[in-house]
Amino acid sequence: MASGSEGYLSRVSWDTVVTMDFLATVMDVLDVQRPVEQREWHFDGVSIMPILRGETPAPRGIGWMYDQPKLSAHNGYAYRYGKWKYVAGGISCDASKATFDCSKPQLYDMSVDFYENHNLADQEPEIFKAIAANFTVWYDSIHDSIVNESKCSGHSPGPAPGPSPPFPPHPQPSDKCKFLPGKALNGADMAKGSVASKEECCGACIATNGCAASDYVEASAMRPTWQGIATGGTCHLKKTFSPKPHATGEIQTACYPQ
Repeated sequence: MASGSEGYLSRVSWDTVVTMDFLATVMDVLDVQRPVEQREWHFDGVSIMPILRGETPAPRGIGWMYDQPKLSAHNGYAYRYGKWKYVAGGISCDASKATFDCSKPQLYDMSVDFYENHNLADQEPEIFKAIAANFTVWYDSIHDSIVNESKCSGHSPGPAPGPSPPFPPHPQPSDKCKFLPGKALNGADMAKGSVASKEECCGACIATNGCAASDYVEASAMRPTWQGIATGGTCHLKKTFSPKPHATGEIQTACYPQ
């Protein structure tokens, strides 16, 4: 915050903060406790009030997985603890074009190597082993929460849902859909895949049993598909046609078969 007549003081902090800390911070400010039945549930966020007060926060770990909660070197995963960062893969990782195998786990000292140019996994084997173990604990907590704590549809206790249909391997382009440029759809994906056009996305929906609608997100070099492809786009197949109330931009096109 900038200093001024209000008496606020400017402060710069290099402590790591993520959006999951917002809820914990608000609860701290309001002195709100979690419901008794959820006190033992996993809770990744921490209050950032110590940082705002100029105090030294307690060490904490932060994990990331791109797109889906599963280990995938293609999508990438990482874990940060203090100055150390453990990372593997990613949608921009192409081991054939890199000077090292970027799909394998690496270790970086973020205090001196913000651009992640120097992999220290071999030089710091004990730290590498410890942070990998911490990542595993965090990863297991995510899946324990999904299975045993989440009250979201599809994760609550009860019979397991049936298998999702696979995305058609070679969908044929079709214009037999009503296309809605700039619209996105609510709801979980039945399946998703990379396609060359919104017409192929339409064809994929027509070819998939139970698909009521789909949305197509155009790709670019700065926004590749979930498979890391910079052309065409990602096609999300849905069981229901439920447009979000506001347009999301020209890169998104919802459609449903006519």
